[in-house]
Amino acid sequence: VLAVFKAAGVSTESIIERAHDKFALVGGPDVTPVSRLDLPTSGVLVMALGSQGSTSANYVLAQFAGRLAIKSYHCLCSGNVLGSIGSKAVRSAFLSIVQRDDTKRAFVSTVAGQEAVTLLRVKAHYQLAGPDGTQDGSFTFAE
Repeated sequence: VLAVFKAAGVSTESIIERAHDKFALVGGPDVTPVSRLDLPTSGVLVMALGSQGSTSANYVLAQFAGRLAIKSYHCLCSGNVLGSIGSKAVRSAFLSIVQRDDTKRAFVSTVAGQEAVTLLRVKAHYQLAGPDGTQDGSFTFAE
């Protein structure tokens, strides 16, 4: 397994291509993407060391397909408070993957697609004070 940090604004495809090129330079194995991160998202991008269809790639892909791998996201949300600290919520939606040019995009669909389930837990609340000391904004830190 290869785990690579992907910065916001960098495409998943460019990271995969870069990893493939670096391993090819030293005679290493091919890489197979296991997950994707949207363009504005930063985080860890997971790849299997091995070509598509190899035992190693199939093993890691099966773990993600079987939802044995747990992804954790942290976000700072502005606006209304999402709940009391420690409160949890579950959201689900169907995602359809659409191929456009050289990239794949996920869209929320009302009729079909793969179900994506998100568990949200409120970790903290923050208030932003304006220049005059009055409250200027509410933020929720969630996982």
